[in-house]
Amino acid sequence: MAVSYKKLDTGEPITQGLANLYLKGERIYLRLPDKLGLGRNKYVATGLSNIHQGRVQARKILTVVNNDILLETFDVTLKKYLPRYRTEAYSLEVDKVIGAKTPLQELWKIYCNYKQSEVRESTHYYLEETIGSKVRELPITDVYDANGIVTHLLSTTTNDYARRVITKLRALFDWCVSKKILSGDNPYKDIAVTLTKSKSKSKPARPLTDDEVSLVLNGLPEQYEQLTKFILATGCRPSEAIGLTWDKVKDDVIVLGSSKVKKGGRTFQSESSKNGTLREFPLTFKVEMALGARRKGLVFTNTQGGLHDYTNYLKAWKRLLPDSTPYSARDTFITRQIELGKPIATIAAWVDNSVKVIETTYYKPTGKVLPA
Repeated sequence: MAVSYKKLDTGEPITQGLANLYLKGERIYLRLPDKLGLGRNKYVATGLSNIHQGRVQARKILTVVNNDILLETFDVTLKKYLPRYRTEAYSLEVDKVIGAKTPLQELWKIYCNYKQSEVRESTHYYLEETIGSKVRELPITDVYDANGIVTHLLSTTTNDYARRVITKLRALFDWCVSKKILSGDNPYKDIAVTLTKSKSKSKPARPLTDDEVSLVLNGLPEQYEQLTKFILATGCRPSEAIGLTWDKVKDDVIVLGSSKVKKGGRTFQSESSKNGTLREFPLTFKVEMALGARRKGLVFTNTQGGLHDYTNYLKAWKRLLPDSTPYSARDTFITRQIELGKPIATIAAWVDNSVKVIETTYYKPTGKVLPA
């Protein structure tokens, strides 16, 4: 199911004759009215992501645009409106460090602030916390000292982690050059290439045996039982099941791809899958049994009726099966469908993956299927 434009939920109806906000994947667009003469169904990218900060900035832009439409002072070049949010928010911060010998850690902070309006909340968290924690721990403050930084990283962390940090520092340096904060050749360019990825890019699939399925369904707290049955029946990602709402459940299909998950007290929401897609999954009898009675809001809730915390779900799971995670339910679905003889291309569409990824990463025979 391809991602198309859909109205951003602002709590207000579509306003005829004025601009409105729409989503395409995780990006926010302005839909301009035809009467402006810019073409039918004219969508303009705001450069903002569908996260809290992005939605706030997009609404500000929309207000200015619609005021100008009403006053008949609309700027058809769009320069008045885009990308105002970025220059206003960061120009002063960037100006302060141009030409200065700014510590690497301060440059990283400015860079993360800049990226906050462009990327998903989970991606920003990864930059700010996962990568940022290593950047803040560095005893080196000179951004040009790439060799010293990589030497320190390799002595304190894994090759793969060092590669990820250096790759992001390479992006930081390029951004600083584009903003005229730094100059010269990127010292991280060649280093990022030499620090190759580890051979196992992804963890191997870990499908569950029948006994293990019984163990988790009977041993997990009751609040996770239907949630786990649903993942086993659809092969969806745990975050997609946790964030599933009843409006995504249609008469004969379920629209999967959007997610909302709480991890360690923080909530991350996405309107599409990590591949930027939405997909339809057949509403089979097994799936309907996992869903239970229809109501409003979230399909699966915790004991207080709210959003499940994935961290708690993971802890409960690992008490039963320390060497697996709730993603093993997804692996189980994929493996069983292959062993049942379902076309891999069909399975790939059901679970939002490529045939190659399923064949090389997810599929792990259980050894139960024998040749005819």
